[in-house]
Amino acid sequence: MSGLDRGVAGMVGRLMAGGAEDPWTAPPVDLIGVCDEAAARIAAYTRLTPVGELPPPEWIDRGTWIDLNVEVLAPAVEGPLLRAGGRFASLEGPLQSMLGAVAGAEAGLVTGLLAQRVLGQVEPGLLRDDEDHVTRMVLVAPNLKAVARTLDVPEPDLVRWVAVHELTHAIQFASVPWLKPELNRLVRELMSTLELRLDARSLLRLPNLGDARALLDLVRGGDLLTAFAGEQAREVLDRVQGLMGLIEGHAEHVMDAVGVEVVDDLDRLRTALDARREAERSPLEMLLSRLLGLDEKLRQYGEGRAFCDAVVASGGRRALRRAWDDPASAPTRAELGTPEAWLARIGV
Repeated sequence: MSGLDRGVAGMVGRLMAGGAEDPWTAPPVDLIGVCDEAAARIAAYTRLTPVGELPPPEWIDRGTWIDLNVEVLAPAVEGPLLRAGGRFASLEGPLQSMLGAVAGAEAGLVTGLLAQRVLGQVEPGLLRDDEDHVTRMVLVAPNLKAVARTLDVPEPDLVRWVAVHELTHAIQFASVPWLKPELNRLVRELMSTLELRLDARSLLRLPNLGDARALLDLVRGGDLLTAFAGEQAREVLDRVQGLMGLIEGHAEHVMDAVGVEVVDDLDRLRTALDARREAERSPLEMLLSRLLGLDEKLRQYGEGRAFCDAVVASGGRRALRRAWDDPASAPTRAELGTPEAWLARIGV
């Protein structure tokens, strides 16, 4: 078993994302200048001090975003795929290897769906053994243009606002030394408990692996590949969601606090984007929700932001900075909804 088939994932993802994109155009603002100005404001507000250089903003298309996130998903599902492949050891080699193609089609479905919506992302290199991996900060050009047009908001303001959000993530990872290792540990623990199940008879009906449309129709249709997890996995998922709620909510809070200094009409932009923001999730979360049926448990941006807002209102920015002290200081999934419980536990 060779793991998730990246070629299939990229092919299915691009088909799911709608194929052809708008012609490439330059960003409507000086991204480097916006980020240089915002970085100082974010660091001052959050009391987070980056170590080393921050990643430069990249203006990319949907296909590039799909490829980036297939590389994120591939190592995450490697263990469950290898365990599942072991159960098909008695089958012929080519048939056994098709499990990787099915997983690739699932990853393509997920990344293709998200590629139509995501505006920006910071990818810190989770689950990469290469210590030299460079964190990337990307902005998805066609989606930013489409959202600005659909919501009737100025594109330059939207790009500045999203850049502040993603830059906050970059500063989080560059300033909090335990953050990436802790996320790595939790995701590895979660995936180590996950068991994938595949209907072996369905493998015999797989279409040609070069037929992206047929592969997409197959995985779209339902339960070809499913996952099972015990209570231990769900407990770890709760911890992942608690930490992700802090990461995302903190960026949303900072986006409003700092964004007012770089965006002309922040209130209008926030109102237009709030409902859309609440529906977003990471590729790994979406893949897990599809395999485990956990849609109702996935965190929303709004909950993490409300937690950060409440902490600052009660104890000031210094209190919120305590959430980044160490892994034990981060809020649990339950504490995201009860910031007063977190404040009491931390002793603020």
